Amino acid sequence: MAWIEDYQKRISYQDSINFLAALSEKEYFIITDNNLEKLYQKRLFPTNNYFSIEAGEASKTMETINEILEILLENNYSRNVIIIGFGGGVVCDIAGFVSAIYKRGCALALLPSSLIAMVDASIGGKNGVNSLNFKNQFGTIKQADYINFDLNLLKTLPLSEIANGMAEIIKHGLIYSLSYYEKVRSYDISRDDKSMTQLSEIIKESIAIKLTFVSGDENDREQRRFLNFGHTLGHAIEKNHNIGHGKAVLWGMIQAIKLSFKLRMISEEQFRELKADLDRLNIVSNNLINWDEISRALLSDKKRKSENVTFILLKGVGNPLVKEIELDVIKQVVMTDDENLLRNS
Repeated sequence: MAWIEDYQKRISYQDSINFLAALSEKEYFIITDNNLEKLYQKRLFPTNNYFSIEAGEASKTMETINEILEILLENNYSRNVIIIGFGGGVVCDIAGFVSAIYKRGCALALLPSSLIAMVDASIGGKNGVNSLNFKNQFGTIKQADYINFDLNLLKTLPLSEIANGMAEIIKHGLIYSLSYYEKVRSYDISRDDKSMTQLSEIIKESIAIKLTFVSGDENDREQRRFLNFGHTLGHAIEKNHNIGHGKAVLWGMIQAIKLSFKLRMISEEQFRELKADLDRLNIVSNNLINWDEISRALLSDKKRKSENVTFILLKGVGNPLVKEIELDVIKQVVMTDDENLLRNS
């Protein structure tokens, strides 16, 4: 628990302007995206020491990283510079990667602006960019020195983006505890004060849960692997179908639950209940799924150790496990609808 307590000292919950003001006397460089630049440029970064990427997954490339590194060098930023990532998951990944490799490493501050970045990308130190065809193939593990959660930023998000972030929160419930899962599965996404207050509490709990899995396993060899629940297949469709990370992971969790049932780890009743819960937020139709694309992505997965694919499955809510699964079994489950799966199990 000492690791978590130390990490919590890096976390603050304040207005972004106040947070940046505290860093303004130091050497810093901000990475953001063009959407946030339009909204906050005059208020948050009136000087020219920032770089704005095109919003979206397409910017997570080595070309973007190299462009930022060259700007830092051309402007004589020292190794004492604080790289500040103000944005969603893509910005957090890019800022983390840049801070890890510029001058062999410099300080990192993250100001996540989306729900999914608050509960996922900004916590735990993982960062990465995509290869030409596959997601997060290059990167490092670099813990942020400062993380500020300005919950007022969530008020500018469309409800669809709140739903995108809720997928990672639901994942935390499924792998951590039934009580937390029951709380988040019943959360009603809206804009009223009661809902936003409840969301703030949920965010803080979700951050603590992720830190619990990361503590003692920073390099993703043991318990941290449980956080990959839904990601193996989620990543396989995210890039090719150009959908949000949370929405892709939600579909991946549905397939992992189907696999858990197929392998007799959960009962039919558990399967039906969990599947119904996740289907309420799911936007991905299996009619759009191309197995050849998925299999190529699975076989390129950086966590794969053999011809089988490493999956996180459930023996029940709050009871995850790691299992190697043959590609043919995965195909049978992914390409089979619920009723046929139930009939043949």
